[in-house]
Amino acid sequence: MTELRIACVALVVVAVGLAGGCATQDEATTDGSGEFTPGGVWLGVVTAELSSSQAARLGLHKGRALLVHSVTEGGPMHRAGLREHDVLVAFAGKRVNSAEDLLNVTLRLKPGQVVPVTFLRKGEMKTVDVQVEARPAPSPPTPPRETAPPAK
Repeated sequence: MTELRIACVALVVVAVGLAGGCATQDEATTDGSGEFTPGGVWLGVVTAELSSSQAARLGLHKGRALLVHSVTEGGPMHRAGLREHDVLVAFAGKRVNSAEDLLNVTLRLKPGQVVPVTFLRKGEMKTVDVQVEARPAPSPPTPPRETAPPAK
């Protein structure tokens, strides 16, 4: 179990890197310069890639899968019923073996679309529908607080 946790932590870093520094793979689009910019659809989930051997231990013999590392409360995947430690197998009718697979599928979606999500939870395969959303606007930064100069 420790091996899986260590691998998941390392893979979360890789998954975040694939997203161009975003918290989730599904929160980015490219502006043509190769840089990832806010936009596209938002799922409200952070995933970690499972290796073929890890997926096989879970009974998934068709390759790799994505472990749900965290789910944003109130986000699209949370409302659809996904939880931490679920294993994503397919999204919008496409098998997802990697963070890149999930990113490629989400970049083709429009806010408001409803798509099926297939996942494994405690040994049981489930499919639910999720309505993807536009990525929320980032919160504006808090302005620095002005402080009075020290009294002399």
